Amino acid sequence: MTSVTRLCTLTAATLVTVLAAGCASSGPAGPAGLSTAPASHTAPAPASHAAASAQSTVVYFAESQDITGTTAHAPGCQAGCPLSGDGTTVLWDMTWPTWTSGEAVGTGTDKIDACDPDCAAGPDYSVPVTVTFSRPARDCALGEWFWTHATFTWPDGLPPALAGGDAPTSPWDFTQVRSEAAQSCA
Repeated sequence: MTSVTRLCTLTAATLVTVLAAGCASSGPAGPAGLSTAPASHTAPAPASHAAASAQSTVVYFAESQDITGTTAHAPGCQAGCPLSGDGTTVLWDMTWPTWTSGEAVGTGTDKIDACDPDCAAGPDYSVPVTVTFSRPARDCALGEWFWTHATFTWPDGLPPALAGGDAPTSPWDFTQVRSEAAQSCA
């Protein structure tokens, strides 16, 4: 029998179900494509506490996609919050009107390195941005939840230097966060 490792990802609609059942680690897919956790990994929350747990779940942003590094809840990013490990995309001066257990929506500035002629030489462009974090995943070793997906909207558009093949990626999956969380729940 082949064991399939799955990462526990959530939408707002499935958060209560997942909290009641525990984070996925391996086994067959359950409701909404989620795995059910073996009893040895988590104890299910009593149904009466599931709704309260859903409201108290805190999801963190992991700078540079490193869950063991700097993490924050609704960070202001006054000193910059790197999204990428190489620092080519950094959020600045963020405000977060929405930061729930299922989604975070914030506005601020996205400083994007055009990497021309290379990333070390820049130049950087500061662009107004609305970012939406979603798909939280639980790191079982840390016992914390982290965003694994971001969607960006640049209301004023992007400068010509960031168009075509040089355009930033949106949406963006935080594959390192997703991988680390999945490995911790295996």
